[in-house]
Amino acid sequence: MENQRRSYDQLLNELSETKAKLEEANDTIEAIRTGQIDGLVVESGDGHQLYTLQSADITYRVFIEQMSEGAVTLNKEGIILYCNQQFSNIVGAPVSDVIGFPFEKYVTQSTRSQFLEIFTTCWETNCKTEVVITGVQKEIPVLLSLTAIQLADGLSLSMIVTDLTILKRNEQKLQENYRELESTNHALEISNNDLQQFASVASHDLQEPLRKIQLFSERLQTRAVSELSPESSKYLTKIAGSARRMKDLVLDILNYSKLSNNENSFQRTDVNLLLQELIDDFEVSIGEKEVIVTIDPIPEIELNAGQIRQVFQNIISNAVKFTRPGITPKIHITATRVAEKS
Repeated sequence: MENQRRSYDQLLNELSETKAKLEEANDTIEAIRTGQIDGLVVESGDGHQLYTLQSADITYRVFIEQMSEGAVTLNKEGIILYCNQQFSNIVGAPVSDVIGFPFEKYVTQSTRSQFLEIFTTCWETNCKTEVVITGVQKEIPVLLSLTAIQLADGLSLSMIVTDLTILKRNEQKLQENYRELESTNHALEISNNDLQQFASVASHDLQEPLRKIQLFSERLQTRAVSELSPESSKYLTKIAGSARRMKDLVLDILNYSKLSNNENSFQRTDVNLLLQELIDDFEVSIGEKEVIVTIDPIPEIELNAGQIRQVFQNIISNAVKFTRPGITPKIHITATRVAEKS
């Protein structure tokens, strides 16, 4: 009985010593992995032997451990031989629990076939693919960059794992914004079409009574001028003028709605010809005011002819209309090149 007790205590002591040596070995391996030491002293039958690691290897190892992307090394069977801390963080498991398991274990079922397909081809050429990794209570989209490397013990596969969570979230937000913009544009297009139809109908419905008001007012002025008192004639003149201005306003609204919905793209236009046509349209009012009009040669420009015609028409009309008595009105149109088209 005493011998059994001694054997039991002896086993406990041996187990304790073995556990201590294992913890020491694990601490040493972790120190080597993280670059905390660059040499080992090993006791053997021939004495103490010093094993050192090259400085370049230390720098590389520390860089891999501290990089913000996951780093994994696989063998031909797809077993994880090495992973850095970042990949451990991605999958939510300690490094010791990750090493030794097939990488496909961490790939979701929906993208596993995609990984296995590229895994068979990346030994001959560098490959990239997107898969989804099973993380801590969530799935993480990642980009895998695979490169085959020749090591001392054979061919291995080096893999960089880039977390695409933020990128995918931004892409989704961008798509949502794009869909919202499309919806808004569609609503604006409908609104513009409704506005144009309304302007067209309103223009037609309003122009006819305005035309009659203007017509009968002018007839009364010309045919019944002798029968009207000066005050009545004055009122008729105001009525005819107001009707004429109202008609012009209605036409301006209709023209503006058409310009706003003009789908024609910019075209190369001879602005000189366009201006000459406008001057011909204002021939009567220009002659009455004795306006002097000069136009410098203007190069052809890519523009919307309808819109630029409206701009020049408004400018010339205002220039002819608003003149000071006793001063000869002058209109000079020229062009200056600001910059080349980018």
